[in-house]
Amino acid sequence: MENDMGVGLFYRFLPVTSMLFEYGFTHRNVTDRGLPNTDRDSDSHRYWLGLMWEPTAKIVGIIKGGYYKRNYDERGNSKDWSGFAMESDLKYKLTSYDTFTLRGFRTPLETSVTEAHLPGFAPGKKPPSQTIPFLGPSPFPPPPQV
Repeated sequence: MENDMGVGLFYRFLPVTSMLFEYGFTHRNVTDRGLPNTDRDSDSHRYWLGLMWEPTAKIVGIIKGGYYKRNYDERGNSKDWSGFAMESDLKYKLTSYDTFTLRGFRTPLETSVTEAHLPGFAPGKKPPSQTIPFLGPSPFPPPPQV
């Protein structure tokens, strides 16, 4: 379960441009899902500063960046994260019912993957430098030995 709340303040300083400040808080509880290895409950804080641009009634663009901090519960093995994060989006209102949106972001994402595994290789072992396909040798030359 995830609970997210926040507040945003906008100040229009030009006819089509506003400055924004936004604070957001997210509490994520994944222990209740009943899955193994889900001890990654966390609290996140976001402090954004950005611009909103509204050149026409059909186009709105927002870019914001700032400090992002995620604290995991102590009983888990996940590491806390803090640093720069950003979000941006550009919305075009096609009709009164349809909107086209382009969105980009840089924030930490949750994953259940804890290790990379290659079929046939033990975790923690380095895979060979050249893997031979099942149907024959590789058509590519081996990497140079250093």
